[in-house]
Amino acid sequence: MAQQAAAVEPLIAGFWEQARAQTRHASHAFWTRMAQDGLLPASCDVDALADTASVLVAAETYLLTTRLHGWTPAQYEAWLLRTTTALAGLSPSPTAPTPTPHPG
Repeated sequence: MAQQAAAVEPLIAGFWEQARAQTRHASHAFWTRMAQDGLLPASCDVDALADTASVLVAAETYLLTTRLHGWTPAQYEAWLLRTTTALAGLSPSPTAPTPTPHPG
C-alpha cells in the first residue's frame, strides 16, 4: 500500500525511499561483516552479494514471490535461505527446508 501511495504522496515516497536505503545499508553491513569474519569464500564479490541480497529481502520481493508462487511466509523464508546461501557460495544446510510448489 505504501509503495502505491508513494506515487502520489511525496511524504510517503520519502519514507519509502528511506526504508529502501536502510535495507540496502543493512545488507551491505551484514555481508561485509560476514566477509570480515571469514564466513564467506575469499572469491565472493561482497558488494554484488549485498546488492542482490537487498533485492531478495525487500518487501516487494516478498509480496511478489508469495503471491506468484502461493507460498506461505515459511516457504518464502526457506527460499530466501537457500537462495542467499547459494548466492554467497556457501554449502546449503542439509536441514534447510525447500519450498514446495503451489498446486495449480
